[in-house]
Amino acid sequence: MRALLAIVAAHACGGSNEPGPKSAYVDGDAYALIIRPNSTSEQEEMLEEAEILQLIVEQSDGTTTSHILSGSASSQSPSTDTVPPLDSATLTLLGRRGSTVVYHGRTPPLTISEGNHEVDIFVARNGRPAELHPLPTPTALAPLVATGNGQFYMFGGTDNGARDDVASNRIIGIDLSTLPSGATEPEPYTLDTQLPFGELGTGWVGHTGTLITGNSERAGQVLLAGGSPYVLSGNGSVLIGQTHATDATYRFNPEDHSLTSIEPLAHKRFGHSATSNHRGEVVVVGGFSQHDTSLQMAEFIEIYDPDSDTWSTRTDTLTAGAMFHGSARLGQQGILVCGGLTAQFEYTTECQLITPNGVVESAEPTPIPLVWPHMTTLESGAVLLSGGLDATGEEFDSFWNIDLPASDRAWLFEAGGWSEVGPMRNARAMHTATTLPGGRVLIAGGVAGIDPDAERVGAAFSGLLYDHAQALACAELFDPETETFIAVDPCGPATPTATLTEQTALPSIATDPNYGTLIAGGIGVDRGNSVDGLILFHPSYVHSE
Repeated sequence: MRALLAIVAAHACGGSNEPGPKSAYVDGDAYALIIRPNSTSEQEEMLEEAEILQLIVEQSDGTTTSHILSGSASSQSPSTDTVPPLDSATLTLLGRRGSTVVYHGRTPPLTISEGNHEVDIFVARNGRPAELHPLPTPTALAPLVATGNGQFYMFGGTDNGARDDVASNRIIGIDLSTLPSGATEPEPYTLDTQLPFGELGTGWVGHTGTLITGNSERAGQVLLAGGSPYVLSGNGSVLIGQTHATDATYRFNPEDHSLTSIEPLAHKRFGHSATSNHRGEVVVVGGFSQHDTSLQMAEFIEIYDPDSDTWSTRTDTLTAGAMFHGSARLGQQGILVCGGLTAQFEYTTECQLITPNGVVESAEPTPIPLVWPHMTTLESGAVLLSGGLDATGEEFDSFWNIDLPASDRAWLFEAGGWSEVGPMRNARAMHTATTLPGGRVLIAGGVAGIDPDAERVGAAFSGLLYDHAQALACAELFDPETETFIAVDPCGPATPTATLTEQTALPSIATDPNYGTLIAGGIGVDRGNSVDGLILFHPSYVHSE
């Protein structure tokens, strides 16, 4: 039997000028499939710009077929293309104007051979950001994780930036794969599942959320580790002896939204980093670590094994930056950790490599001492080091006696050493970055520097502890082929809104290979409060046709 595949779009295709939704029909093979493109209200006008709808089918065996959807809905005359059965196939829908891709979207793998089916494809403008419905509550310092199939989750954080005495225990979900009944665009929602209450607070800040990868039965879940109920008091002082850092760790299962307590860390900590190596183990380094009543830097390295669901502590300690450092996976060689403050409270250029066997090896130091840089793993396995506060010639005195400019310099670490690239379009530190499908790196937010005399709105100076006065609304792309940076939108330190909805330090970021990148929340310039912005960035279409 021969069936039809219908693409239901919110614009006319096949040359029709009639108002309202239209359908373009092509031949299917023993099944009927309705694909519904979803988009944001901000970008819905792009649907009118496309002259041609193109469907690309990528089968699990690598076979790719392309189908121009030229059939007429009114006459129900199909195009001459035949869409084959789908064997774990990914569908890509392109809206084209001539040779230009106006928008695109992809599905996760689908298997369909017969019957009637409906599939939503979230489409967005090619290579451009889109503002989504804001977060339910302004949120900062909360990890954002993409778990696959268009699902994103944000864990805990604060409503009032770093100066919030009570952190949140909520979990926010964002689903780009399916629109709820009656909705016109994806909206974030608060899960019924909540993070456990802290010792002297309701939620967590300074914790990490890491997607468990590899082949274990726990792959696809999210590992939550460490944290504290708060970082700063209302007047900005460090709550020494009252931080109540935790050693608690949990696994979040996106399939049923369950939260499972697992073996704790050996050392309480918050403000640390957690990075997956190529085997799927999660390596936790640095952060503030509470010992009795004193606040110290964490030197001990702990590694989570998803196969055994347990932690191990390495005898080698971290002598590179224990706080405000950068870390990233270096191919199959291990986790590279660089810069920041050492446990002896010194600015450092030191880099160390934590091998898959847990051995700590020295690596070539960074060219200058950097605090709050960002390190990102490229598709090649090399590591991009971008920005950070330039501490050249400076000695650490306190968290508040700080006046450091951000750097616009960037380097690649590969073949055992650093090579300079760039520079970036904006000097920045306390920023975030992610590698996009196709290999480019998206860099967003941050601060242009730390200056106690900078103009600020309604909040005291916080120094290295998340000061927000010179936050940026800017985003840019690093192209590894040309080793250059490209501005997403025209933007500078004084630009109030650009790619981001407002100037933001430490926004959260996560990338789904099919649905794009989300940038969520962060610390804004308005009194250092949390922001509720939610941005989708859809990378440029790079797949074969």
